[in-house]
Amino acid sequence: MDWEWYSDTNVVRLFLHLILDANHATGNWHGHVINRGQLITGRLQLAQILGMSEQEIRTALNKLKKTGEITIKITNKFSIITISNYDKYQFKNNETNQQPNQQPNQQPNQSPTTNDKNNKDKNKKEFIPPLLEEVKKYFSENGYSISIAEDAFNRYAKNGWVDSHGNKVVNWKQKIQNVWFKNENKIQQQVITTTITASDSVKRNEELLEEAKKMYRQELSNEKPIKN
Repeated sequence: MDWEWYSDTNVVRLFLHLILDANHATGNWHGHVINRGQLITGRLQLAQILGMSEQEIRTALNKLKKTGEITIKITNKFSIITISNYDKYQFKNNETNQQPNQQPNQQPNQSPTTNDKNNKDKNKKEFIPPLLEEVKKYFSENGYSISIAEDAFNRYAKNGWVDSHGNKVVNWKQKIQNVWFKNENKIQQQVITTTITASDSVKRNEELLEEAKKMYRQELSNEKPIKN
């Protein structure tokens, strides 16, 4: 291979992941326009998915940036990575392989209606993994433990957002609700107990003492004098 990073395993793994995970069509995410060939991610998330350290991810990204394979726009919460020449890495239908019953006047670049429908369906299922802070916030807003949120995120991120049945997660919030939102994962509410004040205790003791005195006087009045 002529590509200069072909022998660098970390760079190859990272670049293939970015190509496969990039948007196939332009979409919107949290007020940001994510174009075809772009994806939202972060070094920590990439490290968890690919089983690499953050330093290895940083080094591989810098190499890809240096040779123009990618560009990176960094925000205070995430990074938007753009794959340069994204279309170059996509398979294209061979336009010369026409069906026998194709009409001669059909335009070569005309796409069948069924393909358009399939492409639209595919775009609807486009999934962008959430960040750890998003997952923690979602758990907290619904009254569930932050530690459980971290466990859930780490499990899915480590497996490339594939569930225990091997199915790709399409709606992460729905998956969280179905699997993790259980009573045992609720934040334990502090139990508020009513305590008796010191003055109440003193008052109660006085009442008991007075009752004891009355009983003692009653016993004395009931006793008969002893005859000599």
